[in-house]
Amino acid sequence: MKCVLLCLFSSLLMVGADSAEPQENPAKPVVESVENAEWIKAHLDQEVTVKGVPNAKSSASAAGHFFYNFDRSDLTLFCFKAVAATLPDEKKPGALVGKTIQVTGKLALYKDKPQIVIRKAEQIVILEQTPAADAAPKKEVE
Repeated sequence: MKCVLLCLFSSLLMVGADSAEPQENPAKPVVESVENAEWIKAHLDQEVTVKGVPNAKSSASAAGHFFYNFDRSDLTLFCFKAVAATLPDEKKPGALVGKTIQVTGKLALYKDKPQIVIRKAEQIVILEQTPAADAAPKKEVE
């Protein structure tokens, strides 16, 4: 009887050990649209990745902070002046208007609206350029 119990116990330990091994194909992070208000609301206080196109309201404040805004979304990306000063030109608000970007960061509420604070340039990834800019004919220099 002891032998049967010992074999059963050993088998259970081996099954548990197999499930503790790291997965070879970890799940890709979910990338959600900035327009999905319900998803954003459900993921407050979590690290998320969102995708959207900043609109013309995206700008620098008089104090030097950056704000990135989106059509059909209450989500704002905020960047303090000290970090804003370190961002490359292509990641500043005016340069990103009309371009599809992906941002990773912690979702939080500020004055009852969702926001992600940009703490480093790597959080912003430019996915695609504006179609109009790509389609514009190049002027030849004479």
